[in-house]
Amino acid sequence: MLKGLFVALISAAFIFGIGKLSFAQHDQLGHEHGTSSAAADAVSKESVNAGNKICPVSGDQINEATKAAYEYKGKIYNLCCAGCIEEFKNNPEKYIQIIEEEKKK
Repeated sequence: MLKGLFVALISAAFIFGIGKLSFAQHDQLGHEHGTSSAAADAVSKESVNAGNKICPVSGDQINEATKAAYEYKGKIYNLCCAGCIEEFKNNPEKYIQIIEEEKKK
């Protein structure tokens, strides 16, 4: 019984933690936003969608139901999931280059 309760609490903490990742990642000045697809429309109105259909981090096709978006220097980049936001933030220029190369194909 106690083991089941422990597993349930750990599972709930994990799910809650993942949910927070997709909604509240931005710097203090508010220039860069990590958002889930539900909040993608709330990203700065001046921003332009990069229009990428492939996640530059994982190489996976963007699924509209699970996608995440990240704003960087006035462009919104689509990612396959919230888990890819941190990796993109670590080296955005690398992943932007991947997007540009994919668009040329």
